[in-house]
Amino acid sequence: MEKAGSGLLPKARVSRAKSGCAKPRKKASQPKLNLAADRAEVAKMIDQIRKKVGSHSGRTAELKANLEKVTSITLNMLEQVQELRNIVESSREGDRKEKDPIEAPSVTLEERSQEAAEQRDESSAAPAAFNGMKKILVVDDDPTTINIISHFLQKENYLVRTSNSGVDGLKKAFQETPDLILLDVMMPDLNGFQFLSIYRKDEENARTPVVILSSLSEEADVLKGLEIGAVDYITKPFSPQVLIAKIKKNLNSGP
Repeated sequence: MEKAGSGLLPKARVSRAKSGCAKPRKKASQPKLNLAADRAEVAKMIDQIRKKVGSHSGRTAELKANLEKVTSITLNMLEQVQELRNIVESSREGDRKEKDPIEAPSVTLEERSQEAAEQRDESSAAPAAFNGMKKILVVDDDPTTINIISHFLQKENYLVRTSNSGVDGLKKAFQETPDLILLDVMMPDLNGFQFLSIYRKDEENARTPVVILSSLSEEADVLKGLEIGAVDYITKPFSPQVLIAKIKKNLNSGP
């Protein structure tokens, strides 16, 4: 018998140990490569990329088409603007030609100077009959009053000039050299009293009769008008027959 505690193992243990050592260990399994599946996945990814690129390309083409459309519209608008400019320039050129007509080649500079001198002499001459017609200047800011007075004066064969403001009327009084002036008082820019005061300062206008025709009927207004140089004072509303009678009287007798 073998002694207990010796280094030798029992036979049963030895046999089991030997049999256990004889069994080989299993190796760990390695993943297998599936090339077909990988190719399909890559192809799918490439297809997605192509679709994205294609969508961007389509968007780019759309933007390009819109840009061309906008460019075409802009060019058409520029052509229309140029056409309008040409029309405006033609209109301005026509206005300039009407205002500054081209003189005939036969008219010399000397003849033009002589004609201008004659016109100045005529404008500075004393009031005189125009083909036997006396010239009357009507200054009133009411168009209805001007029309009524003009109607009755023309029936009496007077040459009528009109103005609807004090400033313009004063200018025409110096330029037109009328034989008589019918003058309203209440006007916005220059009233009749101011008009008459300025007009009478020129000695050449001292003999031109001025008849005031106004709705101001107070005694102070009438006296003021007569004191600053009016030959008569008629209040509104007025009688056309009385107005014509006083005009004839003042034209025949003078101031």
